[in-house]
Amino acid sequence: MALEKLEEIAQETLDFLGKYNLTHDELTYILGCIDRSLTIELMEDILEEYGLISFEEEEDESES
Repeated sequence: MALEKLEEIAQETLDFLGKYNLTHDELTYILGCIDRSLTIELMEDILEEYGLISFEEEEDESES
């Protein structure tokens, strides 16, 4: 199920980017940025799940 959702998102992304006249290098760069961002987010989630890192929500300074 998760793999199907990822494939759907990937296809939507390619369809969206296909609307623009991008070179192969530009497309590769954009997809690389997306890949790195998702990888970092996944790593953060895993590290937080195992208690190796903790993200505390920052308080609004305007509430002080």
